[in-house]
Amino acid sequence: MTDSEKITYMDSLFAEEDKVSTEVLSSFLAMAEEIAREKVFSFGCADERKAESILHRYDRTICRIAVFLINKRGAEGEKAHMESTAERTYENGDIPDSLMKKLIPYCGVL
Repeated sequence: MTDSEKITYMDSLFAEEDKVSTEVLSSFLAMAEEIAREKVFSFGCADERKAESILHRYDRTICRIAVFLINKRGAEGEKAHMESTAERTYENGDIPDSLMKKLIPYCGVL
């Protein structure tokens, strides 16, 4: 997927009243790609072309991570929330394991 295709895909995941600007989508997409790159290539990758081709396998997962991060703005780390008693519970504020488990670390021969 190209970046514009990713942004179109991400935009389609939002309800009409929750739409965000292309700039916001682009910024969070870059953040999600960085998160995915760090997970998949924990120890780096010398061949940038190979890294890009491997990361393309995860395009939709990266988009879903970006959408998750956009939706989480303002409630980073909040795990539970109760309005009437104003009780809030926070966790580490990271991306859910259900999304991160889809990113398989790359292992190669040196």
